[in-house]
Amino acid sequence: MDIWLYTFWKGIPYNKLYDYGFARVGCWACPEKSLGNLKLAQRIHPEYFDKLHSVLLSYAKKHSYDDDWVYTGKWRFRSTKFMKSAACTSQLCARDNELVYSIEKPELMTRVGEFLKVFGKVSKNSVMTKIVGPGIDITIVSNRLRTRVEDAKMLVAFEKQLAKAMNCVGCGACVGSCPNGTLKLVDGEIAVGATCASCLRCIQANGLRMGCVSLNYRHEVLSVAH
Repeated sequence: MDIWLYTFWKGIPYNKLYDYGFARVGCWACPEKSLGNLKLAQRIHPEYFDKLHSVLLSYAKKHSYDDDWVYTGKWRFRSTKFMKSAACTSQLCARDNELVYSIEKPELMTRVGEFLKVFGKVSKNSVMTKIVGPGIDITIVSNRLRTRVEDAKMLVAFEKQLAKAMNCVGCGACVGSCPNGTLKLVDGEIAVGATCASCLRCIQANGLRMGCVSLNYRHEVLSVAH
């Protein structure tokens, strides 16, 4: 109420969809919307919902769901269990504060290397890639990563970014968390620009749960096994 009163007082422009009675606005087909808000959106833009229902009915037919799955809103709920499968193993190295990670799918290494650029300065030779930043030192050789960190918080950030890389679907949601526009979506893949300040906002973004859509909503999440 305070925000609305201030908005009216100062004459600040706002999304006119609120005038129809929406409590919140966003993606028009968001499954997080209540049935009431979906009905309201359908009344305002029936052409969008004809398209949505066409897609949902086609999906229901393909997976042997009845039409009620669409019209009663059951399509909004997860239909399969959330599962984790190990795609990376880790073990302690002989040196203090070092862990060695092995990626079981070598085809993921290009993306993993790109995602890890957010941690610091990158240098390469014909054998390995090194990334050195505040509190972390990463060495990449083939499908193995040797990582040295100074504290547990940095290790959590590293493993979270590793999980993001393994599970990325190229939605670009994390791009908006970068304060200086370094992150880009190029041909469906995340690219880290040379101006990255290693602020790690893309990992720790509060506005995006866990900093990644895939880690929240993929039915099968590729994870790190300890």
